[in-house]
Amino acid sequence: MKHCVSQYIAAVLALAAGAAQAADYVKVSGTNVDFYYDADFWTLGATVSGNSISVSPGNVYERANVSEGAADPYQGPVFTAGVDFTRTFERSLIAVAHTGYRLNNDIASTGSATVESTGSSGFGTYDLENVYTSGAFSSGVFAPGEEIGGSVEWAYFYYEMYSGGSDSGTVPLAVGTPVTSHSAIAVDGAFRGAASVTGLGYAAAGLNSVNYSFGVTAVPEPGQYAMLGVGLALVGLGARRRRGKARQA
Repeated sequence: MKHCVSQYIAAVLALAAGAAQAADYVKVSGTNVDFYYDADFWTLGATVSGNSISVSPGNVYERANVSEGAADPYQGPVFTAGVDFTRTFERSLIAVAHTGYRLNNDIASTGSATVESTGSSGFGTYDLENVYTSGAFSSGVFAPGEEIGGSVEWAYFYYEMYSGGSDSGTVPLAVGTPVTSHSAIAVDGAFRGAASVTGLGYAAAGLNSVNYSFGVTAVPEPGQYAMLGVGLALVGLGARRRRGKARQA
């Protein structure tokens, strides 16, 4: 799986470059971040905690059944069925920092996926890719700037006559830009699910939800900078007066 990471990220970035701005965004607020999620994709809604959001799609799931033939090869002829599909989600989530804060590159995602296979043998696998882009968000439109980077998580299992193995892992965010401060970050992604079953049973794969977490940094407002400048000027003036009085003495 890991050798395909760069291909997945490149494909998702290509999709992001041509992403439409017609998303049906719903706004929910976190502690220091406003989230705008695409209700056309995340149809089951969202929950927010702090500066994290968990979003759930309603139709990223496929299943295939084997309902004829034998349960396993020792009992007679068996049949095979499977699913293999990809769903992309371009600009499906926008995180916008509240006034007085900026988003940084401390971004993380954790997906929850279903891969199932029953019968005498089979396999299940999924890949979840997320790509993050810095930019500005206004009036429901995201204006992209620097591409921040992307992450991948994946899982795979197989079995043959009730023996087999599994593997899973995460390739963490690989930041590809020196930019570390963002007013808004857009999320593009893709989910690929595949499963197969041989013998009586079913194979299924689907994406249940994804949790996105964003780091924020507090920044002074322009008025605070002005007050700081006035304060430093007054401190300097006081110091000069003290030095003048000391010379006169």
